[in-house]
Amino acid sequence: MEVSNASRKPSHRGLLSYYLTTLVAYLMVLLLVRMFESHLIFFANYPGRLEGDWHPGALKSFACFGAPNGAAIASFDKRLAPGHPRF
Repeated sequence: MEVSNASRKPSHRGLLSYYLTTLVAYLMVLLLVRMFESHLIFFANYPGRLEGDWHPGALKSFACFGAPNGAAIASFDKRLAPGHPRF
């Protein structure tokens, strides 16, 4: 009894079908995530969370803080003026 070699070769039609199915499933997941995006992100709803000055004029672009263990923590805005000392 002989086994034909044709049954051992992977079918290109099968691989194409697999890739197309995977692509369609991926696109459907992306579409669903996009549709329900606002429901997937948790926004705490407490009184006054959107009050206040969201665009203050006098923000510092560089700040240094000291941690209780002595580590120096530095923060800076990526829009720093040229020549501004960073550390």
